[in-house]
Amino acid sequence: QVSSRPILPAPLLQSASSMMMWHRPAAGALTRCRPRALSDSGSGDLGRPFVGRGAPSGQRAMLSTASSSSSSAPPQPPSRPPPSSAGEPGGHRRASRRPWDPRMDQLNAAAEAGDVRGARAVFGEMRSAVPPGLEVMLWNTLLKAHAIAGDLPGARAHVEEMERSGVRVGARTLGKLVKAVARSGRADQVEDWLEGLRSVPSLVADAVFYGSVIDAFAKAGQPEKAHAWLGKMREAQLAPDAIALGALIDGYARQGDASQASACLEGMAEAGVAPNAVAYTSVVNAWSRRGDTEQARKWMARMDEARLQPSDLSFTEAAQSCARLEGASGSPAQLTGRRVVEGRGLARGVVSWTVLIGSCAKRGDVHEAKRLFDEMVADGVLPNIVTYNAVLDACAKQGDDEEARRWLDRMLSSGLQPDAITYTTMIKCCAKRGDAAGAVRWLTQMMAADLTPDAIAYTSVIHSCAKKGNVVDAVQWLDRMEQLQLRADAVAHTAVINGFAKRGEPAEASARLAAMLGLGLRPGVVSFSAVLKAYARVGDLPAAEELFAQMAASQVEPNVVSWTSLLEACAKSLPRRRREAEFYFRELLVRGVKPDKILIRTLMRALGYVRCVELCQELGVVGAEGGSDVPADARLNEGRALDV
Repeated sequence: QVSSRPILPAPLLQSASSMMMWHRPAAGALTRCRPRALSDSGSGDLGRPFVGRGAPSGQRAMLSTASSSSSSAPPQPPSRPPPSSAGEPGGHRRASRRPWDPRMDQLNAAAEAGDVRGARAVFGEMRSAVPPGLEVMLWNTLLKAHAIAGDLPGARAHVEEMERSGVRVGARTLGKLVKAVARSGRADQVEDWLEGLRSVPSLVADAVFYGSVIDAFAKAGQPEKAHAWLGKMREAQLAPDAIALGALIDGYARQGDASQASACLEGMAEAGVAPNAVAYTSVVNAWSRRGDTEQARKWMARMDEARLQPSDLSFTEAAQSCARLEGASGSPAQLTGRRVVEGRGLARGVVSWTVLIGSCAKRGDVHEAKRLFDEMVADGVLPNIVTYNAVLDACAKQGDDEEARRWLDRMLSSGLQPDAITYTTMIKCCAKRGDAAGAVRWLTQMMAADLTPDAIAYTSVIHSCAKKGNVVDAVQWLDRMEQLQLRADAVAHTAVINGFAKRGEPAEASARLAAMLGLGLRPGVVSFSAVLKAYARVGDLPAAEELFAQMAASQVEPNVVSWTSLLEACAKSLPRRRREAEFYFRELLVRGVKPDKILIRTLMRALGYVRCVELCQELGVVGAEGGSDVPADARLNEGRALDV
């Protein structure tokens, strides 16, 4: 239920100028930093120019003329390249920031790691030599170690020691602490921490203090507590800015509470605080995730009326919302996309076009993805590697290898070199249509291009081999992943399990399932159903029943495929287990499983046609007589023969 109370008190609604007085930086005053996640500037990854690890010269010819191999067994791939040192911790530090003591870096590193003991040891060495005016920074750094470690009693004792030593404790100190605790994932302990510091005489809770608390709770997924602190801020006669309110709106939106997010945005406007594009985008996303097209369009229209120009990052989120909206409204992607791109007069850059093409790729709409791509080029926008990969992904979802090859040639002609995502997409395309040899060929070319395949690439190869029935090669590729220290997920293991199940090897399929559990992976209903199918084919009902019990112990709910396999095991047992089949059929109905035609036919084989129809009529199951394309007389004769 949407709260009707105003976000700000009546005295603060009188004038916008009086509301924003607190934000004017005076001499020595604290100024607030804009939280990075809520900034209305910046760009998404799609907008950055692609700089990848290029393939060696002549790669285009190698891609076009690569010979197909009939074997899908894994070759010996080169060892994985050592990690680059460019991304090592500390590589981003600005050289101009030189502490008075080299040990300050050591202290800060220990603090950010939550190493209270190590930070306190360095602090003790530096304390006596700290220059005048830098005491607060030194003490605050040690305080940060307590906060990140979640050591609230130690942090409180440290603040008391700061007061006894004559070191100033201000709102900036507390603001940093709140953010540090929020980043450490212990936002639920923030309130205890704040209550302990409210008695500190030198601490004056200003707008920066309250804004930091609101932001911390919102980011921690607790918007209700953030809203409560907004009320405390209101009681203190302090006015929040667009950043604090935007954080609250985003918190509700991420939680899926679109109504409260909208109410906060309404209150924000009524309070005289102009909402930014990020706040509107959060509300649009919240309504679109709920599937409420009308509300999402309403807020997009209000964003348009406010003449707000979203940044690349905000636009990306808005365009993705449009892609979700089209599924509910039934309108084509280009119409919802144009509503954002053209109807709002926004710059149609590579980011906007790529997002729209990517939305088509997610649905596997190759035709629309190609049409948008061509229109993008006609509009004078130069596609990047991400744009081409989006079109390739659309082809891969359809398993259209020939079309994917044409677009790869077009990409090479434009001067762009394939990256790891390009190769992985081609591998997935082959796996989609069961071309194990093609998947292995692309993986080999990927390694030859000095690109390291990830778990997704290997999993796609494993899936293609298992789908082709070449379970031996699938196991070899799974072993290769382990040798390269790539953790295979449940999808890869399930592909191998399914491969053994299709070969009629239930014992090996069951052993692979046990190994999967031993690795700490949680099998899903697909994994269990594959083993159930293997037991059903050989009529091993006791093993199938035992596996059903294991599913229940693992809190995996059987689906219609699982129950069908259990009934098939009853039908293929010698002698047929009619009583058990009837019991399981009643049980699946109690659990709310809706029988399909395949299940009814399986039940018919277990009970016979006559008893199957009688049971279905007794339980109110419609469609038993129509569950087969065989004429009724023939089914009756078949049932009588089975009843013998």
